[in-house]
Amino acid sequence: MLLLLISAFFYQCMSPENPKGKSTDSERASSESSKISNPVNSVIQEDDQGISDSVVSKAFNAMNTIKPGYSTFIPSSVNTEDEVPVIFIFDPHANGQLPIEKYKNLAEEFGFVLVGSNKSQNGQAIEDGLVYYNEMKNAIAKKLTVNESRIFTLGFSGGARVAVSIAIQIPEIDAVIGCGAGFPAVRQLPNPNFYYFGMVGYEDFNLGELINNDRNLRRSGFQNELAIFDGGHDWPDEAIMREAFLAIQINDIRQQVISRDEQLIRLTIDYYNTAIKDFTDSDRYFDAAEMAARAASVLKGVGDTKSFESLAKSSKKNAAYSRDLSAMVKTMEVETGKQNNYLSDFETKDMAWWKNEITKIKTPVDDIYQDRLNKRLNAYLGLLSFMMSNKAISEKNWIQAQKNINVYRMVEPVNPEHAYLNAIVKMNTGDEAAAEGFLQQAIVLGFNDTNRFLNEPSFDDLERKNQFLEMMK
Repeated sequence: MLLLLISAFFYQCMSPENPKGKSTDSERASSESSKISNPVNSVIQEDDQGISDSVVSKAFNAMNTIKPGYSTFIPSSVNTEDEVPVIFIFDPHANGQLPIEKYKNLAEEFGFVLVGSNKSQNGQAIEDGLVYYNEMKNAIAKKLTVNESRIFTLGFSGGARVAVSIAIQIPEIDAVIGCGAGFPAVRQLPNPNFYYFGMVGYEDFNLGELINNDRNLRRSGFQNELAIFDGGHDWPDEAIMREAFLAIQINDIRQQVISRDEQLIRLTIDYYNTAIKDFTDSDRYFDAAEMAARAASVLKGVGDTKSFESLAKSSKKNAAYSRDLSAMVKTMEVETGKQNNYLSDFETKDMAWWKNEITKIKTPVDDIYQDRLNKRLNAYLGLLSFMMSNKAISEKNWIQAQKNINVYRMVEPVNPEHAYLNAIVKMNTGDEAAAEGFLQQAIVLGFNDTNRFLNEPSFDDLERKNQFLEMMK
């Protein structure tokens, strides 16, 4: 039963991926419901739906922090009378402005309109994603003429599953860029009627999932790619995302959705040649081979792929390729065993064992594959300890909840979640003074989810509730 619970949890993405650190200036700005009459070449916060879905609370409304429904970026080259390509974006924490800020330079360069949801988030019903998509599309269609043949979805983690689910439900999605998570749980894979570009970091605990997802899609006839980059469970950097933006445009040329663009093809070829050279110069022949094979696949039917096919073959013959592939497979096998054991370790191991285990995986090592494994395990433990803490709280098992939270704090010391959960435990065990201390700590670490705080029954009788709301503001 526990294994089933874990599986359901991961597929539904109900955890707060990387919910740590204080809000950035851009994140704080995204909570301001400003409307700009001329949206060209600007990031805008808009909501044609009003605030009818906000929490009905005097304290919450007084704080004036209700998020708008979506954020947009419209490149300066866009003529509002022309048909324009649009990318609809889904962040797991309903922060549509965050990915827009990361990728607006790419959008400006290639002429994409970006629309990011400020409503879609982890924990929602899968069908809600389509509702938010339709809201955003209807709203942007009032301002621009959307090219119905060039509609894309982009998402990270739980947002990646939302982006895919929309493409599964409606035929108008041209391509999906999914980062840090694969397809949502379905009984069988959908018909391969959209292009899929998957992305995942070497330090991402979902690496194995994305690799298996890629294999399954290929067997099912999908036109798809998987790019593995240096990084963890987070939105890829702009330089990494550039490949995905190039790939979806090359796919449009191949599908004759847009006219052949020699400059774009040359740009794509140069991108891959530069990346492959950087890998070979760094003795990273596994990455060089993967990049070359991906270049040949992306450019198939559009550009010359023979040179990339040759580079892939020659890279695989290098001894460094076999070395790196073997190390990667070995560490991923270890990872599977470790993850399975961690599930029961929360019940069976004491805090001394946990301290030793967490210290071990946090200690830097010279071996790059072992280091990546340790970082994936640490990230996985952060996710698992959050879930196990919530599970114990829901069962009112306060002793186990406290233990799980202590593990959580060791794994991710600057994550506000463990402090917030600790406050819940303290309120339920009659120590309101300690609860207030942990709430203050959570806010200092970046907790600012007023909606969640107001709807937590444990804090109904908290005497300083309004003061903590003000602190969050």
